[in-house]
Amino acid sequence: MPVQRLTWLFQQYIAQQSSPAEEAELLTLLSNPVLDEPAKELIGRLIRTLPEEDLTAKPYTAEMLTAIFAAGESGSEADRQSGRQPATLRSLLFRRRWWAAAAVLVLLSIGYLLLPNRPSPVGEIPQASVIEPGREGAVLQLADGSRILLDSAGNGLLATEGGSRVMLDKGQLRYEAAAAPGGTAAFNTMSTPKGRQFRLSLPDGSQVWLNAASSIRYPAAFSGSERLVQVTGEAYFEITPNARHPFKVQGPDGLELKVLGTQFNINTYADEPAATATLLAGSLQVSAGRQSVVLHPGQQAVAAGQLSVTEPVNVQQVAGWRHGFFLFDGANLPLFLRQLSRWYDVDVIYKGKTPEKTFRGKLGRNLEFAEILETLRFFRINYTLQGKTLIIE
Repeated sequence: MPVQRLTWLFQQYIAQQSSPAEEAELLTLLSNPVLDEPAKELIGRLIRTLPEEDLTAKPYTAEMLTAIFAAGESGSEADRQSGRQPATLRSLLFRRRWWAAAAVLVLLSIGYLLLPNRPSPVGEIPQASVIEPGREGAVLQLADGSRILLDSAGNGLLATEGGSRVMLDKGQLRYEAAAAPGGTAAFNTMSTPKGRQFRLSLPDGSQVWLNAASSIRYPAAFSGSERLVQVTGEAYFEITPNARHPFKVQGPDGLELKVLGTQFNINTYADEPAATATLLAGSLQVSAGRQSVVLHPGQQAVAAGQLSVTEPVNVQQVAGWRHGFFLFDGANLPLFLRQLSRWYDVDVIYKGKTPEKTFRGKLGRNLEFAEILETLRFFRINYTLQGKTLIIE
């Protein structure tokens, strides 16, 4: 059954018909050593169907090939004794120890980057083995200033705030109305450090996914004419419709989003060049200072001095983190590493000129940092890892 499921998921992925959940499942199956042989067979079958020139058609694919094979075996013992050279790239890809690299290259050739959980093809990375991927976790600050570490809190009632019961249920924080809100509003703040993310169900039932190094401040019970929350960092929202009580999200520097019922992502990290709001469904009004725009699905508002609209936007790339992936579509090295540094709680330092590399594709957020470093080595990016500081040389 696992082999049949792997085959189906692989075919869906190659046809670019996979859902985010199916792609996450495929990544998990490819990471299972028990399925090495059927995975190798699937990848080999795909290689045979592709014209050889397709495997090196894209510059970054050819560059990765050069890096892999320059550092690896030059051929079999029989080849070396006879002086024969492998006739084609395909013969190189089928050499033992390189099938996992072949998977990367083939999937790159159709516009994706997928690194399964495989041993590094070149050398060892002992320091990186202690750096694990991020996980579920956050800190909840109640109205009285007390703090609850959600990583270690047990399921059930955590507190009663502003007429709501604050509940933790299988990795999600939610608020249940216990009484009609009255008196002074009780505000709570949920924050995630680097290497953590968490999900929140607001008092009105709206869903929030909070990315690493982010925070959201909100009332324990909504009252009045509008529902207002404040966000720093990055969050994904699915808003419960209520035309009589519009939902508003305030970000830094006067950024404000007004919605009725919609799905959107907001990114306000201070180290990003601009704050962005990306709409996946519904409608969204974005304001910054005296400027205001209305977004339609597939559009992104960019606040960088002036407020502008970008379209079309790869919304799966923007919100991929919620489904357990890093998705890149032409990202440069600094953008690539900023996202990784938040999730793996790693500091990044550049020495000298920043390498001009472009990243396209997909990485699972469950990969260990050692596997992330494989990507840098495949792209011939020189680095040194000192503790949890990555130095790009």
